[in-house]
Amino acid sequence: ARCMASLYSDRVNAYGRQWYRPWLWLLVVFIVSSGFQWLTRGNPQESQVMCERQPGSSYKAAVEMDGLLWTADINAALACASKFDRRVFLAFHAVTDTNARVNELTVFRDQQVKSALRGYVLVVLYIDVVPDRFYQQKPDQPDKRKHGEANLKFEEQRFQTAQEPLYVVLQPIAKGDFEIVSGYDEARINDLTGFLRFLQDPVSAKLAWR
Repeated sequence: ARCMASLYSDRVNAYGRQWYRPWLWLLVVFIVSSGFQWLTRGNPQESQVMCERQPGSSYKAAVEMDGLLWTADINAALACASKFDRRVFLAFHAVTDTNARVNELTVFRDQQVKSALRGYVLVVLYIDVVPDRFYQQKPDQPDKRKHGEANLKFEEQRFQTAQEPLYVVLQPIAKGDFEIVSGYDEARINDLTGFLRFLQDPVSAKLAWR
């Protein structure tokens, strides 16, 4: 009887080892995977700030696009950046521009790029027609075109170019004004690594478009 009990115990132990080994392996894989994601994640303390709509503005304070908050109001963006001690990332786009759309669908959906952009106040100025989603109330088509023309004039006057898309980092200063920190010289962004470096360290970037 004692021999049979010992044999039964050995079989139970062997079965137990066969049962928990696969689960132990899965647990190890999960821990390693989680550790890698933790090491390669973006700055967890960096999150987008919530801006306020400017009095009298027809634009919304924030519009969510692919997990990032954008506004079409440069004044609201500058006020928000000044309040929260952030810089402004300004994108000049056009609804009819293929390069701008490609950048939106590829580069701005990259997780590392998103992580870097969250540290900025994001504003996009359309130089042809401002899309409806940025308005508090849907305006007439002539008004949307007029606002686009105003954005183009603003780009030409302050940045001495009509390039689009154009990406610029601004530092807000007193009385709603700004200083240009840097700009990115590719319209269609082909160098994802270079664009990421620009976002992370705009001071070191070249202003080739100026």
